[in-house]
Amino acid sequence: MICRFVPEGIRREICRAIWGPMTGLVIVACLVPAVFYYDISEARLKERVDSLAASTAATMQDDIWQYDLESAQRLLDSYVELGVVTGAGVSDGRLINLVAGSFDNSTLAYRLEVPLFGADRSRDVQIATLVFEVSHGEIWEVILLRLAVTMIISVVFIFFTAMQVLRLMD
Repeated sequence: MICRFVPEGIRREICRAIWGPMTGLVIVACLVPAVFYYDISEARLKERVDSLAASTAATMQDDIWQYDLESAQRLLDSYVELGVVTGAGVSDGRLINLVAGSFDNSTLAYRLEVPLFGADRSRDVQIATLVFEVSHGEIWEVILLRLAVTMIISVVFIFFTAMQVLRLMD
C-alpha cells in the first residue's frame, strides 16, 4: 500500500514505531503470564503429590508390614498407569525394592519421600520409604500451548492494527 500524502521515509519510521513496541508488548504479554502459570501449576502439582502420599502411606505401611508386596506393587502400578505420577517406589534398602514407572532424578521433577512405619512392640520402626516422582513435563506442555495461542492472537491483532494505521495514512 502506497501512501499518497506521506513521504516514504516517514512511513517507514511510523512502521518501525508501531512494530517495535508491539513486538515488545507481545513478548511481555506472553512471558509474564507463563511465569505466573508455571508457579501456580507447580504448587498444584506438589499439593497433588503430597495429598497422594498422605492418603497412600497408611495402606502402603500395612502392605509392607504384612509383607504383601503384590498388593503394594499393584497400587504403585495403578498410580503410574493413571498418570498421577511418573515414578513410584517403595524400598527398605535391603530386601524390598518395588518400582513402578521411571525416575528422572533431575531438577525437572518433583520428588517426595515418605517414611513408612510399622509397630514393633512398644515403638514405631521405619520399615521402608515410599517415593513418588512427577515430571514437570506436563506443566511445560500446557505453558507452551498457551504461549503459542497467545502469540498467534497477538500477532494477528498487531497486524490488523498496523494495517489500520497504514490505511489511515492514505
